Amino acid sequence: MRNVVELVDGVVSFGMAFASTGDHDDALERTRAKEEAAGSIRTSVELRDGLEVPVYEGALRPEERAGYATRLWDCSVGMARWIAAEQTASRGGASSCPLAGWRVLELGAGTGLCALAVAVTTQAAEISATDVDPAAVSLTSLAAAELGCAALSAAVFDVCGEAALPRCELLLVSDLMYTEHLALALTRRCCEALERGARVIVGCGGRPARAKFLESLADAGINAHFHSADAVSFAEWAEDCGTTRLLLLDMENDLRLFGVSSSPVMF
Repeated sequence: MRNVVELVDGVVSFGMAFASTGDHDDALERTRAKEEAAGSIRTSVELRDGLEVPVYEGALRPEERAGYATRLWDCSVGMARWIAAEQTASRGGASSCPLAGWRVLELGAGTGLCALAVAVTTQAAEISATDVDPAAVSLTSLAAAELGCAALSAAVFDVCGEAALPRCELLLVSDLMYTEHLALALTRRCCEALERGARVIVGCGGRPARAKFLESLADAGINAHFHSADAVSFAEWAEDCGTTRLLLLDMENDLRLFGVSSSPVMF
């Protein structure tokens, strides 16, 4: 597995990633995207052999600190590769994909890698990558535009807010247990999705509020524990209605993270 990282230095270098169609609307969209991309970091993440997706991160300068949401974190890489690998092993064809026609929602999506993995490896009808940080939402939109993923949209949504959870058949969460406040909010959102009949996948790379998350789930009457990603097949879990609808994945020290760095290099 490899990640190729480059600094997007202004309009011209980013524009080379888009094919020219001659269509006026497409040209306007490319111009808007190029303006937003100036100074960001483009990372090419290999999900499996022969399949790479672009991820845009906020540029890191010596005098600045990028926000959590505008960074590409290891846990998301592991989850994205797990989703992509299982789809390859189990699909057989588009019609056999368990997500066909589903609405997929990612909370705290950051740069949107897990949502991008779903978009390029499944037949989900709608994929929504949400984050509280508008800068992260813009970066996810750039990657989706480059891939031409019409089913994928990005929007601002606060996990800790009062707004109702958007409707979905599958809720994805990666690496969100930074604080006890977030852990409690995540429990509330998981319960909200489960009560509606949705399935929920939560991945954690060993964040400090993980124990609080499990405790709050137990308080809500849900006894759950984290599984190794190697012990669970995504496609089989999604297809089997007899299994638990809440899946917790332990991504800490997962082999899918081999070669991943949380300190991007700018060329």
